Amino acid sequence: MDKKGQLTMFIILGLVILLAISISIYFLQYAPEVPTVQIENDILPVFNAVFLCVNNLALEGVNKLGLQGGYLSVPSMIKNNPLARLDLTKSGSFSVPYWYYEGENRMPNLDQMQTELSVFIKNNLKECADFSSLSQFEIEEKGNITVNSFFGDQNVAVDVKWPLRIKTNNKFFDQENYRTELDVRLKKVHELAEKIMKSENKNEFLEKSTIALMSGNPNIPMDGMSNSCQPEKWRLKNVEQNFKELIKANLPHVRIMNTETLDFLLDEKEYFSLKKTNERINAELNALKEYDTSNPLSAVGNVPKNDAPDDAFDYNNLRFNVDTPSTSLQVGFYFNPDWKILFNAQPNDGGLLSSNVVRGENKFLKFLCVNNYHFTYDIIYPVLVSVRDSSAFDDAGFVYQFAFPILINNNHGDRKAFGLKRFVNPYFDSEYCDKKSDREVEFRALGFEQNVPIASELDDVSIEFVCGPKSCPLGETKSRRGSYNLLAQLPNCGNPFIKARKDSYLPEQKMLLSNDQELNFELTELKNLKIDLLIYEYDDYAQKLLDPVLMSARQNLLIYVSSPDHEDFQQYINYPEELTLDLMGKDSIYNFELFLGLKDLGTMLGGKVLENVKINYDEFSDKNTIVLKVLKPSLPSNDEERARMQELIYSTEFFDELRPEFK
Repeated sequence: MDKKGQLTMFIILGLVILLAISISIYFLQYAPEVPTVQIENDILPVFNAVFLCVNNLALEGVNKLGLQGGYLSVPSMIKNNPLARLDLTKSGSFSVPYWYYEGENRMPNLDQMQTELSVFIKNNLKECADFSSLSQFEIEEKGNITVNSFFGDQNVAVDVKWPLRIKTNNKFFDQENYRTELDVRLKKVHELAEKIMKSENKNEFLEKSTIALMSGNPNIPMDGMSNSCQPEKWRLKNVEQNFKELIKANLPHVRIMNTETLDFLLDEKEYFSLKKTNERINAELNALKEYDTSNPLSAVGNVPKNDAPDDAFDYNNLRFNVDTPSTSLQVGFYFNPDWKILFNAQPNDGGLLSSNVVRGENKFLKFLCVNNYHFTYDIIYPVLVSVRDSSAFDDAGFVYQFAFPILINNNHGDRKAFGLKRFVNPYFDSEYCDKKSDREVEFRALGFEQNVPIASELDDVSIEFVCGPKSCPLGETKSRRGSYNLLAQLPNCGNPFIKARKDSYLPEQKMLLSNDQELNFELTELKNLKIDLLIYEYDDYAQKLLDPVLMSARQNLLIYVSSPDHEDFQQYINYPEELTLDLMGKDSIYNFELFLGLKDLGTMLGGKVLENVKINYDEFSDKNTIVLKVLKPSLPSNDEERARMQELIYSTEFFDELRPEFK
């Protein structure tokens, strides 16, 4: 297949990936070879059952790593924050974590990925193997399952040890070792993806390319001047749509040097010569005091006879070096106009961009006009990057995708403004967790349950052990000797943190001191409440709130609720797409940040920020609905009115009137 055909297939398979169907396709296309090891014929059915499960689970895990940016289990601070991930479906059921978010590097490392794959196989192997269909065998487990995964340059290897004693025909056999290898260059793919992300964070190459694309597009006004006396106008909504179409059309043209890409139309030295000629012409024009702007090339000499090739812009602006050695891997960049972006331009008046017309003051010069404009853009939009190994899985191919936002502030890239902090997510280390010390600790969790007036011991509370970057699940509280608790042996660690989690309760974390023999948690129940919204029109003249109205079908409310009492309590809600929120089942202090806008325009209409709101539990303990309230001033038409709206939203004015109520 030629490179053009390969790229076309890459795009097609990329779309298949976006629909999350690829795992089943791989299973259909890729059949493993049973390893050539000596297995007794008597137990071959048992061996094959385990081996096929190991292979299929490894294949499923590797493909899931590819779909989710190197994560098998997406960290909660990404999963629970819609701003920290790229939702590829409107429902949010399929998402890709951002590898860069608010200055944090969120790239998973290879050790973490290997560990996650091992844990995934270990946790699912017994259920997959299911020996119920092999009733002719008596199978006894003689030890625990251990799994080691290794990502090599050319393949992924998985070694499983599961000691089994198998009885058949009055004979006993011991079988414990299984190994599978997947022909996928996951390590090389991840390393290339990592280089792309690091280079983007350092050099802002996509921000610079975005600005270059915008500057050359007549439908996205940035800077301009003419002698027309008629002001030019653009709708911000239309400019945003033009921007989306521009990015969608051009982002797939991005090429990473030394990867397998489409060839350029001309030899590279021709583009270098064209670039030098362009620089010379610009220098000559800049040196001239005046020239015919309708035909500037007439003022310079030695103009090229032939037009520049169609891909000259791509060569100069969409070709990037990320310091990767030559490879057959392919890289694709993708943007979907249906994805949510943040897009604003200044100055604008109610979503309308206008040029500034200055007329001659003298009556003889009244028809002489200077019509100019300069707009600055603040834009955040997501990019999905796919790295493809076409030779993987017997040429069926493997795609590894990750996402990150492009950040433009005042017409410039702004990645460095955030700095780079290292994002560390505790990961499960099976080897570390399996090595238990002699120390045994008893864990209990208390909490209020529905219709029970006093706190009681809770069952099914997950207890997790965290030592530095390593995390070990210890188990769940169960009924034992008349109470609900968990007695667990711990791995070696000085003063580890212990986390307790249960659905519909706030998680809690405590430090376990060296002499503690037991640890008790008090979990706070979460009460789920329906959301109602009241919008209070604000009378600018009388400076008072008018009677409330209901939300219209075109409006939406962005809700962020947090608590200074509990850093783990955070909720991001887009109402009315999401219809409920949780409050803590006790007296607590909350911060509410509410922003009212138009769905299609992204225009802010109003809102309210309420900080340090004391809400007692008895206010809503027997209620099922929270009534949120926002104010809505008249749509601002100038900077002064916009500033006043912001002041109303963020000030303590109308605090009591707009405090949430319950019903």
